[in-house]
Amino acid sequence: MRSILYISRISPEIASDHNALSAIVQAAKSWNAQVGITGALIITDLHFVQQIEGPSARIAELLDKLRADKRHSDITVIEDTVARERWFPRWSLAYSGPDTFIDQQLLPILKAPGGPARRDLAYRLITRLRAMADNEILETGMLI
Repeated sequence: MRSILYISRISPEIASDHNALSAIVQAAKSWNAQVGITGALIITDLHFVQQIEGPSARIAELLDKLRADKRHSDITVIEDTVARERWFPRWSLAYSGPDTFIDQQLLPILKAPGGPARRDLAYRLITRLRAMADNEILETGMLI
């Protein structure tokens, strides 16, 4: 199983369009569920932050789709690993709405060189994604 954490820059017209954001989330949930991908997404005023995990071929296919998608740019893969376990086994896509707080935390990750410092920052971001996903269950009582 492959696990990827990436950050991309959201196109400004999408960032302010709640209907477009909702459509992105719903389409991703549906497709991910069909192909065995799980993960979590945070959308900010400036970025998409997503952890995706699943079969390597499906993750590669999704990355190709993401790179071709004009609704965002500057995709930066923070972590690309082979994983024994899923971080988000219960969610085809955990998402709880826009998060403007996280933008200030992304700059150090984007600027960090590879190695232990970047891995530590990535781990903290994944922990934030998991907390968001767990909070979504607590607030809604539903698995996504």
